[in-house]
Amino acid sequence: MNLIDSEGFIICPDCNERTQTLANGFKVSIPCECVRKRRELMLEAEWQWEHEVTVNRLRKIAYSNPEYENYTFANDDLKNEEASKTCKCYAENFLIMRDSGIGIVFAGNVGVGKTYFSYAICNYLLDRKYSVLATSFSKLIREIESSGFSEKRNQIYNMVESVDLLIIDDLGVERRTEYISGIVYDIVNLRCDASKPLILTTNLDPKDLKKTNDLAYHRIFDRIKKKSIPVLMKGESRRKDIAAQTYNEFKDLLCLPDLGGN
Repeated sequence: MNLIDSEGFIICPDCNERTQTLANGFKVSIPCECVRKRRELMLEAEWQWEHEVTVNRLRKIAYSNPEYENYTFANDDLKNEEASKTCKCYAENFLIMRDSGIGIVFAGNVGVGKTYFSYAICNYLLDRKYSVLATSFSKLIREIESSGFSEKRNQIYNMVESVDLLIIDDLGVERRTEYISGIVYDIVNLRCDASKPLILTTNLDPKDLKKTNDLAYHRIFDRIKKKSIPVLMKGESRRKDIAAQTYNEFKDLLCLPDLGGN
C-alpha cells in the first residue's frame, strides 16, 4: 500500500522521500533516494565489470606469463627502496612520461629486481587502462623472424610503435649479427621516432654500453640514452633466496638434507 503525504503525493516507505512531483500541473514519478542509490550501485557495478574486462584484455595483450601478475608495488620486498621509489614515481607520473617519451634503462646483475620493477610498472599502468607490451628481445626477434614479410610482421611493428609503453627484457643477450642488430635498432628507432617511452633491462654495465666497439649497438645505445633515465640496480640476487625457499619447501617431501648440511 502506497503512503501519501499531507499534500497527496506518494512517498517511499523506506526513505520517506516523495516519489512524485508536479510537472505542468500533472503528478509525475521521480526517483526517491532508495532508487537513486540502487541505480548508483548498478552503475558502479557495471563500471567495475567493464573496467575488469578491459584490464584483463590489456593484460593478455601485455604478457602471457600469469606469474607476472604478482609483480606489483604492493608485493615489493623493499630491498632496494631507492629503485622502488623511482619506479613508483615513474608509474604515478606516467602521463607526463608518456607525453615526453621518457623511458627507463634498468642495468645490473641477474636477480636484482630489474624485471620485477618493469612488470610492477606494467601492472600499475594496466590497472589504469594504459596499453602496454612487455616481452624480451629474444622473443620479439623470434616472432619477427618467423613472420617473414607477411602482414603479421607489420602488425608486430605496429603494436611495438603504438602501445603507450613498451617493455623489453634482456638487451644484449640476443644473437649479435648484422641482421639482428638491424631489428633491435628498428624497434628502438620506432619508439624514439614516435616519442613513445621504452623500458629496457640489461645485464650489461652502463660503462660497457657507452664504450662498445660494436657500431650497430653504439647507434642503438646512442638513441636509447637520449630518451631514457638510467636506473642502476644493485644488491644480492633474489634468486638465491627464492631457490632456498623452494628447496626448503620440498626437502622433507623429497627426503633431501638441510641446505646447511651440504
